[in-house]
Amino acid sequence: MYDCVIGIDPGAAGGMAALVDGCVSVCKMPRNPSDISTFLQYYKENFNPVVFIEKLAIRRDDLTGGKVFRIKKMIANYEQLKAVISLSGLPYCEIHPLTWQSRLNLRQAGEEKPHRKKRYKDVAQLAYPSVAATMWNCDALLIMRCGDTMLRSGTKKDARWMAENLVRTNEGKGLF
Repeated sequence: MYDCVIGIDPGAAGGMAALVDGCVSVCKMPRNPSDISTFLQYYKENFNPVVFIEKLAIRRDDLTGGKVFRIKKMIANYEQLKAVISLSGLPYCEIHPLTWQSRLNLRQAGEEKPHRKKRYKDVAQLAYPSVAATMWNCDALLIMRCGDTMLRSGTKKDARWMAENLVRTNEGKGLF
């Protein structure tokens, strides 16, 4: 079983959060792959981690107007992040935003993004009072919480979801 859960909000304004024995650490999303790798390697060398990364979700309206360049860059960064996780040899799950938000009972129909983000920040702060929950780390904290909840629930539904979505990497061996 895993003794460390890492949650990643892959956006440029996102972050990474790690939970070990009830202690939480957070960091802003690094700008280069080697810093991401350093963060992951620390947990790999000292614990038995599993990573939950928010799956990139593109909506139809994202592909209109001037958003296309930003979306292409975001996709490239996301794929690079998954590659770093894979090369680190860590098992990981891509988790859709609706999945982790629904699993934590956070979804509210018709809620505007600024209000939703503030509420998520407040929920993350209540869940992890030892960490200063911010707009940049609240999604990573909640993704981490969802992963931890799913791992520890013992339900057949969560076990099946993990079995279907867990990517076991090969520590960089045999990729080419």
